[in-house]
Amino acid sequence: ILTKTVEVPKLKPRELETLAATEFDESAGNYDELVVDYTPIPGVAGNYIFCCGIEKRVIESYVALFASLKIQIQSIDVGLNTIIQYVTATRDFRGMTFALNILDGKNLVSLLFENGIFIFSTRSRLLAERGSEAFSQELSG
Repeated sequence: ILTKTVEVPKLKPRELETLAATEFDESAGNYDELVVDYTPIPGVAGNYIFCCGIEKRVIESYVALFASLKIQIQSIDVGLNTIIQYVTATRDFRGMTFALNILDGKNLVSLLFENGIFIFSTRSRLLAERGSEAFSQELSG
């Protein structure tokens, strides 16, 4: 899954769709049939979109799995966008500056919000054994 936050001029949705589709052109050659979507997000100065790209075959595997369980999919989203949308829409976070760290197994996702607005994120793979001193050192950077 590829993600990218892009500053954009004020455009119509169709124009934003076209712009988002070009954001992964450089890395698209490394993937088979990249499907790209975007979500408008507030920015510090101007308009931003959060772009996401994923291989079509990955989406198709989920669609097939859920279809086999007779579950209709309404939409597909990435966790990072869900967090950005939640924080942006939650009144308690408005105007707050904070870092959010999510430890999921051996993956650490860190997000920075400034005055309630998403600034950037990083994702790290932790190599040390969970609970060890080396693991603690990896977490603290």
